[in-house]
Amino acid sequence: MHPVCFFLFFLLLLPAFALDDHPRIRVVTDDASIRMRPAMESDIIESPARGSEYEIKGKIGDWYEIQFRSRVGVMIFGYLHEDDVEMVSPPPTPEPVETTPPVTPPSPDREIKFTLKAGGLFSFGKIYDHKHSIPFQQEQLTITSLYEASPAFGVNLGAGIFINPAFEVTANIDIFFSQTDPGTLRIDVPNPNIPYDHKSDESKTSLSPQKSAIGFGFNFHPDTDGMVRTYIGAGGKYIQSKMDLVTNFSFALTQYPDGRHSVEFTNIRYEEHSFSIFGFDLRGGINLVITDNMLVYGEGNYTIAKTDIQYPLYEQEQLEVNLGGFIFYTGIKFAF
Repeated sequence: MHPVCFFLFFLLLLPAFALDDHPRIRVVTDDASIRMRPAMESDIIESPARGSEYEIKGKIGDWYEIQFRSRVGVMIFGYLHEDDVEMVSPPPTPEPVETTPPVTPPSPDREIKFTLKAGGLFSFGKIYDHKHSIPFQQEQLTITSLYEASPAFGVNLGAGIFINPAFEVTANIDIFFSQTDPGTLRIDVPNPNIPYDHKSDESKTSLSPQKSAIGFGFNFHPDTDGMVRTYIGAGGKYIQSKMDLVTNFSFALTQYPDGRHSVEFTNIRYEEHSFSIFGFDLRGGINLVITDNMLVYGEGNYTIAKTDIQYPLYEQEQLEVNLGGFIFYTGIKFAF
């Protein structure tokens, strides 16, 4: 036999050996009818004999869709009612598919009653900048004391109670980490022999201030639902601080034969002083809803906390100290 003919013969026989994966039904009544549509009032195509078997192509309601060869040899579709048949081979049971339970997204309109928060803070600002002038050789000798804090970090803890969905009463504790900042003392001395000829010396000393604050206030939440919720607020702060202040110093003035002069600090003494300030703050922030019970917050805060204290270097003068400035908070809130 020619190889091509053998191959065609094999293709014709292949369906006979293929496994039948479709379920089949058998006629079990004597008055069964194959109809053109899945309805009792539809026209009858053929009345099959009891025991006839057919392959199921689908099911519509109570009717099985079948394909069969008519008496004239044409493959046609028809419908048998389920009361007239029984299953010969039931449909294969699908293997169970392992599914991952869906993650329930946070409810964007969940009403919050109470929050606890923990996070970090970052602040910066000028603590004090003081100038003192005294008459000297018919001019002014100027002493400048400056302390401009470097960026400070710390911990922020707090809680909030919602009086209603838009109004929250808050309480916070800020603890600033101990840091070392440069304090500057500068002296500007005029020349006794040449008018308006000033020489200066500057000394930098490492200061280690400490600061903590207890705050309270309220927040207004214009966005009470959604995944992103903004707020604004205001409140008060009680701030306690310790820092080093200049209490005494001495300097040497050197005159040269050509009329020039120079000045140099010979001794500077600092002492630690403690004081407290009550200030006010304005704030604005955003809450990002992660789950129904957890939010990420970010807040910008400007604190007004200035006071005058007796300057230990000059008992007759007041030193204005500023413990406020800009503070940025970020962390996690737990909502209940």
